[in-house]
Amino acid sequence: MDCTEEASLIRRALSGREGVYGVSFHVVDGRMTVDADTDTFGPAQVARAVARLGMRAEPLKQAAAQVESWWERNGRRALVAASGLALVGGLLLHVVVAGGGFVELVLSHSHGEHGVDYPVVALLLLGIVAGLYHSAPKAVGSLRRLRPDMNALVMVSVIGAVFLEEWAEAGTLAFLYGLSGLVENWSAQRARSAIGSLLRISPASASVVHG
Repeated sequence: MDCTEEASLIRRALSGREGVYGVSFHVVDGRMTVDADTDTFGPAQVARAVARLGMRAEPLKQAAAQVESWWERNGRRALVAASGLALVGGLLLHVVVAGGGFVELVLSHSHGEHGVDYPVVALLLLGIVAGLYHSAPKAVGSLRRLRPDMNALVMVSVIGAVFLEEWAEAGTLAFLYGLSGLVENWSAQRARSAIGSLLRISPASASVVHG
């Protein structure tokens, strides 16, 4: 959870459930507090409800004790990097196949005399999948709830570009949106780290001196 929009989605998904009395968030820390009857709506039910939104929730103690895997730490960066590399590789290969200048080719939306070759399409599709890997589940969840959000808008735009065979545009949009999500996640983690550092150096007690 990196923004208030995601917190709002979770609140709507949990509010009104049987046994749930209230939901509160601390976005900077990425924490959520669910006031609920655990016999009716316990941690497992909370995790499943959040998973349907394309996100993950787990009990705070369990999350603190769990050691993050390499993929959990670096997966998002790796996917965005793969999306960017696939986009650049596809465009360069397209230039080689279609001929002509790179800028002219991209700006004119030219696909050459024989259309886009399959290796180019494969590279750009790889970039699209990598760029939308994290946002696609959220987009599907928002469409299922009939509450389209930015994730859904971007996914529909990419699908439309693919349908029109505008592979470069679809790949570029997927990469840029994945990059924006990575930057948002990075800034949230920096904020959490800074607040944690302040809390660690703050004194446990203080003396009050009266004049």
